[in-house]
Amino acid sequence: MNTFDKTKLVEFFGLPRTGKTTTVEALKGRLLELDVHASIIRERASVCPIKDKMHPLFNFWTALSQMKEYVEACDLGVDVLLADRGILDSIVWLNYKNQDGRYPEEVDYFKPLLNNKFMNDNTILAVYFTADIDVILNSEYERRIYSRPGRVVNQTVLEGYVESYQAIKNKLERITTIFEVDTTHLDIREMLDIVSSQVLSYLELYNTAV
Repeated sequence: MNTFDKTKLVEFFGLPRTGKTTTVEALKGRLLELDVHASIIRERASVCPIKDKMHPLFNFWTALSQMKEYVEACDLGVDVLLADRGILDSIVWLNYKNQDGRYPEEVDYFKPLLNNKFMNDNTILAVYFTADIDVILNSEYERRIYSRPGRVVNQTVLEGYVESYQAIKNKLERITTIFEVDTTHLDIREMLDIVSSQVLSYLELYNTAV
């Protein structure tokens, strides 16, 4: 068996404030109950030292950090690694940032990182989270003292992210299967039940195949 054949990756990506982190944490618990050695790559954006979140270097750093954690998980013999935003998320963000052709060279430099075979071949599923943007913004404003748009969580950027995802969805599906979930009208339990059933189904299919 190849060193990287054991640890399977499931990525959770999409719009902010849609339940990704909550779902990842709860799903890990369910997998552990089933005696599946599961671990989490926690989202790296909140700890990224790159100050400008809208510069491609921000995504370079987060992607490399996640790759490092994936390699460490392989060494530890983790069965399933749940990535709270990962490579696919970085691809969407880079596409959005380069929509006006501002960063063509940076996008080219990033391609070898995004096309790494050892990680992509073992990404068995990606779950794309979306929701009504007005609901997301209201949720964000409730967390703040002042109800004003953030640098990332604002109407323009969120709409741009969705458009970028739709524009390159076919390319992303060449890497792995994508399951989309709209959490606008879902409570936490419903969201977890829907996502966990999909993840467990894909794990069962993979285990049957091997």
